[in-house]
Amino acid sequence: MDFNLSHSGACVVCAIAAQGRVGVDVEQLRKVQVGDFKNIFASRVWARIQAEEDQQKAFFREWTCLEAVIKADGRGLHLPVRSVDSADGMVAMDGRIWHLHEIALDAGYACHVATDIEDAEIVVEAFRWEDDRLCRVAAEVGKIQ
Repeated sequence: MDFNLSHSGACVVCAIAAQGRVGVDVEQLRKVQVGDFKNIFASRVWARIQAEEDQQKAFFREWTCLEAVIKADGRGLHLPVRSVDSADGMVAMDGRIWHLHEIALDAGYACHVATDIEDAEIVVEAFRWEDDRLCRVAAEVGKIQ
């Protein structure tokens, strides 16, 4: 079993995998100087960000993909991050394939899960704190794209 946590703003996400490896990243969409991150991304990824009308949103979409893969792999920034290209929802790195799944949260967040399990079934459950307790408010089962 593997698990991973991420938080940003008022959102906390936890990804749990019964088999294989898993990484997750969530980011609250906010104003950043996108150009400051040019040397972090692979050239193809940077070109995709630059081609988008909403570069802030594109940046966070690509950033959460990158972070999810880095966290699933477990080597963190020891990885050659400039070689991580999330095209087609997959990343091939060091003989391993990472499958990326975008998780739809509130409009103000970007979130991705990376796993080494092809066609993983993703269960998304939403909870809120109400009256000092955690209450389940929604669940969705299936392959999330």
